[in-house]
Amino acid sequence: TEFIQQQVSRIARVQAHPLYQLDGINMGPAQWLGIARFIDEWWDHYDGFVIAHGTDTLAMTASAVSMMLGRVNKPVVFTGAQTTLDVLHGDATSNLLRAVYVAAHLEGVCETQICFNEQVLRAVRAEKSDDRMFAGFISPAWPALAHITENLLINPQAQLASIATRADFQPYLAEHMLFIPLIPGMRPDDYQALLTLRQQQGRAFQGIIISTPGLGNIPSEPPYNFRTFIQSAVQAHIPVLISSQVPINPYTQNQYEAASVPAQYGAIPAGNLTLAAAFTKFAWV
Repeated sequence: TEFIQQQVSRIARVQAHPLYQLDGINMGPAQWLGIARFIDEWWDHYDGFVIAHGTDTLAMTASAVSMMLGRVNKPVVFTGAQTTLDVLHGDATSNLLRAVYVAAHLEGVCETQICFNEQVLRAVRAEKSDDRMFAGFISPAWPALAHITENLLINPQAQLASIATRADFQPYLAEHMLFIPLIPGMRPDDYQALLTLRQQQGRAFQGIIISTPGLGNIPSEPPYNFRTFIQSAVQAHIPVLISSQVPINPYTQNQYEAASVPAQYGAIPAGNLTLAAAFTKFAWV
């Protein structure tokens, strides 16, 4: 509170609303919903919103909140830091000040975004790239929305078209999701047994995400053939999303047989979405 009064208030009139005193790793769907509902409830009271968050799951929370808020006509800015506030040369103070500057800027970007170091990134396009360097977030498949220098340098090619009123608030997230990070040597029969058990218990998964080394590149040789597992899940009316562990070009998908086959079994390609955006969007949908 003292820091806000002495420093942040020099940029904008700010009110602090502590929501959760949790480490970032403990921020999950319940907290994502809580943040989104708070912003929706207070939407007409402020010109912009800044959310301070732990960096480990910052992209996940920002992506989830972005999905639920939809298109917005005010800045919603997430930020965090690689150091704690007591590190004088650290980035905690500068990142918070810059986030407030971005949220209060008269020509600021009106969407859900992440402000970190000198960059402003689209929330659903950002991912954490480093745990030590101050430039800890990147946007591998979309250019930065803006750069922070002495002035805010906005990239008009990266912005969404402005809207007069925000979209309808849709606070929905599926609770029963199965995430499978695919690594060579993994066997699908273990997951098939889990799938069957959950169905027998009446707690079937609402969706399954398979994260692969390349988009849709699913093993086909037994006993590691995940194609039959995908087919079994789809036949049980459980949607399967195929995401990538690395940034990819979605337009090359059909050039490779191994990448195109899963779609023939009913799997959904996630394109070049980040893992955070793919998971949260899938849970939201």
